[in-house]
Amino acid sequence: TYTRGTDILNGKLQTGYAIADSEGDTASASLTISVKSGPSVRFPTPGSGDSVVYESHLNTETVKGSHADGAHAGEDHDGHGVTATMTFIVETYGEALTRFKVVGKYGSNTITVTPGTSDGSFKAMIPVATDNGEITGWSYNATNGELVLQYTLTGPAVHTRSDDTHNETDGSAFDGVSVSVTTGVGSSGTPVPGKVTIMDDTPLAYN
Repeated sequence: TYTRGTDILNGKLQTGYAIADSEGDTASASLTISVKSGPSVRFPTPGSGDSVVYESHLNTETVKGSHADGAHAGEDHDGHGVTATMTFIVETYGEALTRFKVVGKYGSNTITVTPGTSDGSFKAMIPVATDNGEITGWSYNATNGELVLQYTLTGPAVHTRSDDTHNETDGSAFDGVSVSVTTGVGSSGTPVPGKVTIMDDTPLAYN
């Protein structure tokens, strides 16, 4: 009987043993035990410009100089739009990711992952509503473990809260979802939160 210790998360445990009979003859062999853990998921600190949306584009039709269509559709006067991505890092320890669950403030969605959908290309999904937007698409790259969710801002945030949904330094607000992942070995357990930053842009005046 072997019970895995907490210090061995993934890999192989190898040990040797010997037996002897009543005549004193002996034989030895080695025993290898493969240890596989359930998956893990984390949300690293976003890079510059990642996971940021701007409220100014929610009403671009009233803002002179914004791009309502063409190559810059979805962008406001600063070149930023209402769509951003959240990138989670999934570690499967050699197992294939089979599904993941996205949990928002007003709903959730469980997505099945197959080898054919693990190439990093974006797929549409049934939207998951958050406090100020929704998750509308996803991609998973089995090579580097990146699970990317597409977020779209649908309404303005409250920028005066003094809690973890508000940044008092620059007046921005936060929104997001939580993600858990599953492989054939098990689940990652408690969903891991990811967030986007919602910027409360100041207005522009034109002559």
